[in-house]
Amino acid sequence: MDRSGGRAGGSGGQSAGGRTVLVRHRDSRYPGLFRLVRVENRGIAFGILSDSSSPWTAAILILVSLAAMVLVGTLLWQNHPSARLAGTGRALILRGAAGNLVDRITRGLVVDFLAFYLGAYHWPAFNLADSAIVIGAGTLLWDLLLTRPARCKTVMSDK
Repeated sequence: MDRSGGRAGGSGGQSAGGRTVLVRHRDSRYPGLFRLVRVENRGIAFGILSDSSSPWTAAILILVSLAAMVLVGTLLWQNHPSARLAGTGRALILRGAAGNLVDRITRGLVVDFLAFYLGAYHWPAFNLADSAIVIGAGTLLWDLLLTRPARCKTVMSDK
């Protein structure tokens, strides 16, 4: 057993996209589907840039995150009140980016801890901030593909 009360498992470490995976984990209540892990991700999505030896990588990632947050925040500020779905998507993206940015500034990395898998197939570990970004992007896509065309047809038929 490790200090967190779970059983240590696996080989003590694996690599996925340049990230150190499975530092320790707890047994899952959903074997074959879900596991809590600790993945320290110094890069971006799927561990891209995590093996970079440049001292500038973290600073560049922080600056890019800040720029993206300013852009999304501006779009959210300009959001029309009738476009609630788009506003919700932008807010989720902004919140997720802020959460990952706080981790990156305070720790120098992002901690991912949710791992889903089905037998031998697995999705890279992620955190709640990543979930907010993905759900927000999906919400924007939903709004773009399904809601906006309906609004455009309504506006066009009124003319």
